[in-house]
Amino acid sequence: MKAIATVSMYDMGAANRNALKHSLTLEQRKTIIAEAAEQRYVEFTGGKAKYTSGTVHELKEDTHPIQREFFRLLPHSKGRIHSQGLVT
Repeated sequence: MKAIATVSMYDMGAANRNALKHSLTLEQRKTIIAEAAEQRYVEFTGGKAKYTSGTVHELKEDTHPIQREFFRLLPHSKGRIHSQGLVT
């Protein structure tokens, strides 16, 4: 239930569009959209798929607390969850 509560705490659509605290500029958003469109075309023409997780892949000293929470609760590899006490 912790993962569900954490995801529900944020409007993930708005977080994706604007970043936290509206820190994403219009130019940055346009760049992200253009890169995603280019990657879709690469995959459409048989190129290698590129996957992103939406969260950090490792914790560092300066990792934002919200990223730490997602890292702790969300799966990192095929069905495995790194949170102590949750079923893996």
